[in-house]
Amino acid sequence: MYIMSNVYKDTKNQRKISFHSQSFLSLWASCATCTSALGGQYNFTGIFTIAPDYGVFNIYINGQWIASNLDLSNPVANIREIRLGNVNLRSGKNTLTVELVEYPKELSNSSFGIDKMIFK
Repeated sequence: MYIMSNVYKDTKNQRKISFHSQSFLSLWASCATCTSALGGQYNFTGIFTIAPDYGVFNIYINGQWIASNLDLSNPVANIREIRLGNVNLRSGKNTLTVELVEYPKELSNSSFGIDKMIFK
């Protein structure tokens, strides 16, 4: 099992955020990078925050589509483990792209939270 715990940079807001801590992004689309010591194909599971102010997202790793219309809205804040399938990681720099597809109901912005990314 490989857990990404490197610090990455939110290129839109120029903040450094750890993959294994909560990251809140008000965004339309944002990219983050991290460095992996190991390359190869991994099964990707994410621990995501779900909450009333969270929208619907597309997720890409290294430009490869991973999740489409991932709905993270929920009446009460909580976390949810979501298996996203196989991904190819490079040895070295990898890019996570999160694209906001739909705002939460009755809101004009959205947050995104990922607590942990697990690659087995």
